[in-house]
Amino acid sequence: MRAIFCDLLPTEVQVSDPCAVLLRTNGRRGGPKAAAEAVVLIDRRLALARVAAGAEDDLSPLFALNPQDFHVMADGDPAQIQALVALCSAHGPVHVGDPAQPPQPWFIDDYGVYNADILMNGLTISAAPTGFVRRLGLISKGCTDPTEIEGAVLDFVRRARAEPGVDLSRALSLVLDGGLENRWQNRHMIQVAERQGMVLKGLVLRTIAPEVVTTALEEAVFHGLLGRPVAVRCPQAGLDFPEIPRLKDLKNHVLGVLGPHRRRADDATRATCFRALAASRFEGGHSQKIEAEICELLGPTDVWIAAYRRHLKTPAARVVLLPTWQCELRCVYCAIAKTDAREMSEAVGISAVSLLFSAPTPKLTLAFFGGEPLLRWPLVAKLCEQAVSRAATEGRELDVQITTNAWALTEDQIIQMKRWNTHLQLSLDGDERTQNAQRKPLESGGDSYARGPAAHLDTLHRHGLDYRLIMVVSPSTVAQMVDNFEHLVGLGARCIQLNYAIGIPWDVAASEQYAAGLACIGERVEALWASGHLLDWVNLREAPVSVRNNLHVTVDFDGTVYGGNAFLVQASGREKFRLGNLDEHHGWHRYMVDGKSDADVFSNWKRRASVEETTRVGAVEASYVRWMQGRHPQRLGRGHTRSL
Repeated sequence: MRAIFCDLLPTEVQVSDPCAVLLRTNGRRGGPKAAAEAVVLIDRRLALARVAAGAEDDLSPLFALNPQDFHVMADGDPAQIQALVALCSAHGPVHVGDPAQPPQPWFIDDYGVYNADILMNGLTISAAPTGFVRRLGLISKGCTDPTEIEGAVLDFVRRARAEPGVDLSRALSLVLDGGLENRWQNRHMIQVAERQGMVLKGLVLRTIAPEVVTTALEEAVFHGLLGRPVAVRCPQAGLDFPEIPRLKDLKNHVLGVLGPHRRRADDATRATCFRALAASRFEGGHSQKIEAEICELLGPTDVWIAAYRRHLKTPAARVVLLPTWQCELRCVYCAIAKTDAREMSEAVGISAVSLLFSAPTPKLTLAFFGGEPLLRWPLVAKLCEQAVSRAATEGRELDVQITTNAWALTEDQIIQMKRWNTHLQLSLDGDERTQNAQRKPLESGGDSYARGPAAHLDTLHRHGLDYRLIMVVSPSTVAQMVDNFEHLVGLGARCIQLNYAIGIPWDVAASEQYAAGLACIGERVEALWASGHLLDWVNLREAPVSVRNNLHVTVDFDGTVYGGNAFLVQASGREKFRLGNLDEHHGWHRYMVDGKSDADVFSNWKRRASVEETTRVGAVEASYVRWMQGRHPQRLGRGHTRSL
């Protein structure tokens, strides 16, 4: 029999007598299929504490079992480790393990009848090596594989439910030990545990890296305001926060975080305040007290309330990249200048991806616009591969979105895009005549219909790539809008977004034609739905707005950060939409909440048509969308919020 000192108990379980949980069982060293041998496990933390207190006699039941040798990990207080080793040496040889080079572990499957009710009431997810023992309830996340960790959590829950006397809703604690820089994986594990019925009455966040203390404090404030006891400990930094810090104390810590975590730390104080206020209002408690603390930190409410509202409306982060301003087409309604010199470098692209991952949200979207992004396919592919890999490591959900005319699209690219969970936005305005009239190829004799999205629909369907066809209607094609919509349906389109041309004069007559066209298309779509066709008319499931201003955080080819894409068509007023530059190392949250609004776009409007002419037709569409949402509440829903 071997005696193994290991992290047996959940940290928050209060047991003073180490031998009260002495576990005599079997273990397999070298894998689950290895031969079992007798082992006795004892909690290392409790044993060290009793030795340090001079209560060595508490370990006498262990020695009475006459183990042939002892195994101890050397991490911890050196004096206590040395005292425990000396005590055990009198009873047999002692093997001391180096935590930097963890030994081959024993696999423990059986907790025993008497100890299961204690050992199964806590779960530790650790970034540290597991040491001598791997057991249920102790998960090492050094592999950074969310799927593997989730499987281990589910296995723990399954085994816990099978044990008599184990109540998952009773007093379960969760310890996130180290690795707090991977906060999204931590949050995912919390959600997995709670979905399985665990009531996490105790939550401990422990970090071993001083530079991530800001993240730990953010988590402490956020989870603490949800009414959950939280402890944050950072021993190497000499810090110990057993209680929730006041929000006003957060600022000094945030200001001290620089280096590789600088972009993530930027605006962390304000982001934390906003999350805290939103959580308190959702839970229905302490919102006045928290708002008072926020005012003390950020200033009067009217200073930050607009930013707070943008924060609430943006549950997922989105960054739009412009790899190039060049394009193979010269569309009659497009006012974006086509300039060969405006090409994004790889360094700017990588920095833009870093900006996206600085966002404090579990869901991310990396979007490419232009110009025509596929003209820079090698850069787009490299950035997507890096972003997908990083999202998997951090346990975050990433979507890729590419807006393209499909002129250069290939099947190999479609196969790659499928791996990245890509959504394609494809420009197809209708039949061959309409497409070539509105979307004129730069190449003499070119055909934007034959080389456009219509040629790729079968391939997209075969590979199952998500897409939408964007059909732009202008005053010159409004009379054919119903026929053009029917043409897209006839091609087998499964998802269509109808856009009216912005910035082009729409008189009253054209607006009325647009309204009539919407009504006819709506009747056709309802007939398709009644026959079981699952056509998705995107406009109907989005919040009705007069103008799509696309106010997302946008990174230009040179690293300039803008609020939305209005700057693309406002050459003389581009600075009005500028938010900063990637070289300033600000984070996504700052750019998002300080971004631009519809009012900013309209106040700097410089298009062929006035705001009134543009919003006239937009109001027609918004009214129709509201009417259809009321007509089909179950299919389309109500109360949609606009995502900035």
